[in-house]
Amino acid sequence: MARILIVGAGAIGGLLATRLARAGHDLTLVGRPWLQEAVARDGLRLQLGDELLVTRAAVVHTALTDALAADPYDWLFLTPRFHALPALLAELNAWNGPLPPLVTFQNGVGSEALTAEAVGADRVVAASITTPVEVIGPAHLASHDKGGIALAAWDPNGGPPVQPLLDTLQSAGFRARQCDDAASMKWSKLLLNMIGNASSALLGWPPAQTLADPRLYRVEIGALREADAVMQALGLKLTSLPGYPVRPQMTALFALPLWLTRPIMQRMVAGGRGGKMPSLYLALEAGQEQSEVSVLNGAVAAQGEALGIATPLNDALTRLVLALAERRLPRDTFRDDPAALLAALRR
Repeated sequence: MARILIVGAGAIGGLLATRLARAGHDLTLVGRPWLQEAVARDGLRLQLGDELLVTRAAVVHTALTDALAADPYDWLFLTPRFHALPALLAELNAWNGPLPPLVTFQNGVGSEALTAEAVGADRVVAASITTPVEVIGPAHLASHDKGGIALAAWDPNGGPPVQPLLDTLQSAGFRARQCDDAASMKWSKLLLNMIGNASSALLGWPPAQTLADPRLYRVEIGALREADAVMQALGLKLTSLPGYPVRPQMTALFALPLWLTRPIMQRMVAGGRGGKMPSLYLALEAGQEQSEVSVLNGAVAAQGEALGIATPLNDALTRLVLALAERRLPRDTFRDDPAALLAALRR
């Protein structure tokens, strides 16, 4: 039995906690008072396909220091979005007691380097989760038995042994595998997160609808090509993830005619998301001023600038999503108007 502390028990944290607790592991969560109240009242609920999993075994604290003081842990999972990490890492730095190895579950790239700077690279395990999960209500989630979790030690010269964590996740039914290179793994997941995300958020369309438009599909493939060029310049390799053979998929996308790959991409994205709208759209609709686009398309643009590689599509998509998030443009500027979006991208 593993003892696990999960900080940021939203969609990903809740999914992990419910399945791990059901498998008999000792779970402690750190969340807001509403989470504590919901779990005390109804338990953690996960609609996994046709089955409703409910667990009341998880303990919920509203303060990180209280959770750290309550028990020693084998692993500390960091599951909030990237913009919440700096404050969280500051709390961990202020803690005088021992810390377990940290596992980072954020989308995009940057969270591992930030965490390693705070606690040391040899204490960090990078995780990429490809299982779709959706928030239905407080402590109530829905997911499908798809995808899985890829893990890699952030320090190429060592770090926490990954095998015990693989065993723990597999005991809860997750398809978990270890990757050799954490940076290649995270950038490969970034490519998956990019597809139909920023453009769908701007248009207010489901990704399958966005990809159905040949003009918008050309934008998607162009943005992916820019990201691939940055990866190659960094010496990173396309890495397949649980449920997603990224290397052959991306190789085919870049080699085959667009008219041939577009319907395949539509089916892949629609099936992989399980009907869920992409993360950047959900954040804009919720009125969040901070956007993950900065660590997705924005990471490609920033790294491209540092390397002298042109990434105009990723740069433009990043700027437009941030302009909506920060309310420098009205939310409806591009909604249902691909012509306006394409004109803005050309500028």
